[in-house]
Amino acid sequence: MKKIIIINFVAIVFIILFLELIVRFLNLSGLMGIDSGLIYEKNNINYLVPGSSGLLFNAKVYIDSNGYRVPTKSYQYKASKSLLFIGDSTTFGNGVIEEETFVGRLRKEFNEINFINTAVPGYQVKHYAQNLPIYKDIANVDTIIYVITLNDVFSSSNVVNLTVEKKFQVNGNNFFLSKLSENIIIKELNFILRNKSYLYMYIKGTFSDPPKRYFKNVHKFYKENEILSLLNLVKNLKEIANSNLYVITLPYEYQTRECTEDALYPQNKIKEMLSNLEINYYDFTKYFCNSKNPKQKFYKFDPMHLSVEGHELVYNLLKNRINF
Repeated sequence: MKKIIIINFVAIVFIILFLELIVRFLNLSGLMGIDSGLIYEKNNINYLVPGSSGLLFNAKVYIDSNGYRVPTKSYQYKASKSLLFIGDSTTFGNGVIEEETFVGRLRKEFNEINFINTAVPGYQVKHYAQNLPIYKDIANVDTIIYVITLNDVFSSSNVVNLTVEKKFQVNGNNFFLSKLSENIIIKELNFILRNKSYLYMYIKGTFSDPPKRYFKNVHKFYKENEILSLLNLVKNLKEIANSNLYVITLPYEYQTRECTEDALYPQNKIKEMLSNLEINYYDFTKYFCNSKNPKQKFYKFDPMHLSVEGHELVYNLLKNRINF
């Protein structure tokens, strides 16, 4: 009996490892973890470790001496004119090498401009507001571009980091899932597997539809809450940038499946709120909706992070609208 159990256990392990290799080889999913040495916390806000490097969503990233993402470890800003990007993990470019993000593509094309990417994974409106003095003090900034991700208005982060304090965002209205998320063992196991197992991410993405769950949570929030904190942030950014502030909104993957009026409620609410501010505001959602196979514009099984194709689309849209 003991021998049978051992044989069956070894067979199961072998099958799991074989399936893991197949999923990796066919690139059917991606990882969603962050190396512990990339982020630190100070005064209840996360920052990127200056001069660090590591894996984020399985893409190699480099952080300069100021804590901003750059294409290489030895990268130097050489231009006299600078443009400042403000955003979260979508602007940072989770899962995509820097040169293929929309910031990196602009950096390569307009080499007479310093593109300073201050984006930090997990940031929300309150974090940008805390960093306003930092944005104001960055020298020689001619233009500020704030890229809004719809969950910016939330009060907590969902960054997955195996050593930094963990924060979990419950998605959707499923009572069972909510209770599971509160279990410390399940939370820890989820963090580890998201960081290590392509097979786990494939199974989870195929059978639970995370983009739908995440967006339903976002949609409910916008229906039930005012977003005045976002309005105040944009007003403050406008004071810093004067007339050279651009505000961009991007979609969640689930919205692009049908692009109905109800699905686009969050973007319409933001647009209406910012309409009287006299800023350069663009909603890029319709371009995702009208593109061929919008799902390919997003990281696999991800609610909002862009794929290489998604970054290319945003790059082209920015290039044709920003006065470089």
